[in-house]
Amino acid sequence: MTFDPRWEGKSIPYKHWHFHKRLYERYGIVMAPGEFGAMVKAIKSGKALMVNRRGKNQRIYWHKVQSVHERIYVLVGKDSAILSAWPPTSQLADYRRQAQARLEAERARQHVQVDHTDKACPQPDI
Repeated sequence: MTFDPRWEGKSIPYKHWHFHKRLYERYGIVMAPGEFGAMVKAIKSGKALMVNRRGKNQRIYWHKVQSVHERIYVLVGKDSAILSAWPPTSQLADYRRQAQARLEAERARQHVQVDHTDKACPQPDI
């Protein structure tokens, strides 16, 4: 492995080292500067897909790392604290497919617009 020049003058905070170490071990990925923050933002905003709940305070999210165009599973704790890069498994893939199906069904329900007005009885202008 060679030094990635994108990291010149940058650093990873100590509390995030575990995540980055597991990410490299399990996926062979080194995030570019700013991608970790973008991932946290996607998780907090709901753009990352939650695929599994692990107990009361932990969730597993599915997120795309833009620089390598690869999706990863991220274990997230209370208050959106990033805990670890979770290894990809067939069970997580099944959970992901189920979560995607639920999300698509919910979006389809929201986009169906039903006209509840009675055409024979005109509505007054307000």
